[in-house]
Amino acid sequence: MSKSDRLTLAFETDQLDLPTGSVVVLRATPKSIYSKFADCAVWQSFKPTVDLLTAQGLNVVAELPTAADTAIVELTRSKAESLAIVASAYTLLSKGGVLIIDG
Repeated sequence: MSKSDRLTLAFETDQLDLPTGSVVVLRATPKSIYSKFADCAVWQSFKPTVDLLTAQGLNVVAELPTAADTAIVELTRSKAESLAIVASAYTLLSKGGVLIIDG
């Protein structure tokens, strides 16, 4: 098996099901698994990472959508920022939505 990040590994080993419906990834970093999601928007404010995500062909958004069926949060090194991002992700989930935290 090739080296894989923990989120991709969780999907590839069926620990997590591929999300259906709309997906938003907050503080996204380039991961090949995101291209397998049918309706995925990725949010990142760090320009070099935005460029990498765009080159990967992902739908990079400047502002968070107002609703999503699944939200994935990639935690940062800043505890305060990570908590704020988790709170933002939670508020945009539709009823019965899934929140996945990678970190």
